[in-house]
Amino acid sequence: MRHFTSYSLLSIITHLLLTHTTALTLPLNPTAPNPPPTFSTKVHISDIPIDPITAYVAATETVFSWTLDATKFGGPAQWDVVLTENLTSIWFNGLRVKVTLRPPPERPSGPPNPMKFAYAFLGIYKAVASITEDKAFEVSVELHNSGRHLADLEIFTARPQDQAINKLAVAAAAPNANNLPPLPPPQNITFPPAAPGEDITGIISYPSEPALQIHYTFRASAPALPAVDIFTACLDAMLLVTTRPRPVSWLHIDALSASNNVYIHMETDEDARSRAPHMDAYLAQWVVGGLAKDAFAGRGVFKAVEWVVMYKGDVFAKGRFFKAPKEVGGGGVAETA
Repeated sequence: MRHFTSYSLLSIITHLLLTHTTALTLPLNPTAPNPPPTFSTKVHISDIPIDPITAYVAATETVFSWTLDATKFGGPAQWDVVLTENLTSIWFNGLRVKVTLRPPPERPSGPPNPMKFAYAFLGIYKAVASITEDKAFEVSVELHNSGRHLADLEIFTARPQDQAINKLAVAAAAPNANNLPPLPPPQNITFPPAAPGEDITGIISYPSEPALQIHYTFRASAPALPAVDIFTACLDAMLLVTTRPRPVSWLHIDALSASNNVYIHMETDEDARSRAPHMDAYLAQWVVGGLAKDAFAGRGVFKAVEWVVMYKGDVFAKGRFFKAPKEVGGGGVAETA
C-alpha cells in the first residue's frame, strides 16, 4: 500500500515514541471513578435487539455532550455538578440509537435528592457494559441514591416518531480551558484500505481547528480486542477526567475496560506541553471519543492501537490501547494544576 510521504515519517515517529520510551508504570493505587456508597443501579435488559457498535458510539458521544453541558455551570468537577434543568433526551443524527435520561414513573417523596451528572455517567457505563456483541439488546438502567429512584437511563434504537436532536450543536458552546473553538464531530481522514499484513493508519482532524490532529496506527501484528472492552475502556477514561476539580491539566490518563482486559494509557509530552493546549477534560474526551467513533467504529477495526495527538506539527500527547497485564486492577490518573 502506498502512503503519503509525510505520514510515512509520522508512522515511524509514532512507533519510536511508543516503543522506545520508559517502560509503562501502571498505577499502584487505582483511582477509577467509583460510585458514591449510597448510589446503586438496577439493569433491565429487553428482548429487542440493538446494533452494539452504534450503541457504543452513541454512549461515548453522549458522555462528551453531557460533560460539555456540565462545564457550562462552572464550579466543581463536572462529575459533581447537579442537574438543575429538565432531564436530557439525546438522539444523534445518523446513529439511529437514542440515549435518554428520564424521570422515574413515580416521583419519589421526601426531601430533594440531587441528581448529579455522575449518576447519569455511571448509568451510561452500566448500560454499555451490559451490551455485548453476542448479546446486544435495548437496555434500561434505574439510578438510585440513598434508596430513592432518581431517574432511568435508556439506550434503544430510535423510533420513527423520535425527533432528531443533535445535542452536540447545543452543547458545543461550552467553554474549555484552551479557548479552542467549539469542535464539531471529527472528520476522519483515512488512507486506502490496507492489504492483508499491512498496518492500518489514519488521521482524525477537525475543520474548525485544523492544527489539531489525531494520527493513529493499527499494527498488522496487533491483537484483536472485544469491542465492548474497547468502548468501556473509552468510557472509563472519559469519566475519569470529569472527576477532578477544575481547572486541571492531565499529565497522563490510565483507564480500564469493565472486564479489566483492555487498558488505555495516554500521556502528554513534557517538551511540547508549553506550546500545546492543556489536556483538560474537554480535550481528553474528544481524543478518546474521536478514536472510539472514527478509528474503531469508523474503520470497523477492533484491535490494539497506537496514536499521537499533534498541534501545529508538534506531537504533544501519545497513547495506546492494549491488552492489560493480569495484575492490573483499575484505572488511574495523574494531574497537574
